[in-house]
Amino acid sequence: MKKYKAGSFSFNKEIVYYTDDFINFYKENNEKITKKEVEEWAILLNSPWSQVHEKYEIKCNCKDAYTQMDENDPVWKCVYSIIGYDGISASVIGYGNTEVVALESCKEHFQMLQEKYNIDNESL
Repeated sequence: MKKYKAGSFSFNKEIVYYTDDFINFYKENNEKITKKEVEEWAILLNSPWSQVHEKYEIKCNCKDAYTQMDENDPVWKCVYSIIGYDGISASVIGYGNTEVVALESCKEHFQMLQEKYNIDNESL
């Protein structure tokens, strides 16, 4: 099954996470990330510097303007991203065939990460 970008976090270097089911997550080298790494990602997502340092961005799920999209891929993606203390940033992504579905998917993914991996609602 095809892996999609699930999100990322960045502090000096961006680390991108991939998934095909939003249960298991992998780094770019296809190495499965640990539960502790997912917990840290969930906490970072819950740690914007302030309310102006968080945003949703919905855009076409394409590589670039010149590459034909795979007809089996969702048309839209929604990226929720935050900037936290010390310039740390994190994001989570949702996909859908409409903008609304992509946004709902993104919110569901964020909520799942919080409920499953940030049980105590921690933030930095």
